[in-house]
Amino acid sequence: MCETVGQPDADRLLEGLTTLQVLAEKDGDALRIETLNVENPQITATAEGSYGGPQANALQANVTVAELSDVVPELSGRASVNLVAEETGDAWQVALDGDGAGVVIDLLGEVSNPTTSP
Repeated sequence: MCETVGQPDADRLLEGLTTLQVLAEKDGDALRIETLNVENPQITATAEGSYGGPQANALQANVTVAELSDVVPELSGRASVNLVAEETGDAWQVALDGDGAGVVIDLLGEVSNPTTSP
């Protein structure tokens, strides 16, 4: 039994009984995540998507943190983030929305040349 993952922020979020459910498959360079669920009193996270192979490259994820002080001690309250990313041609279309600690974010953007670095 693993009691910590060795990263303080993650350890606080995963404290206590945490359920992890993953249904994924890797075939050559293709990865398909049919279901990824993490759940405990501190965090609920879900994701699904695919990368590489014949299916469209896409990811959808939803994360809710019940109490932000579990991650950043200076903040408090609930926070949630929803992410949808889909590759279209040579770029990724990304939609991100979330709220927490009195902040609301609604982002729609395009990421191109993700393999180049500054």
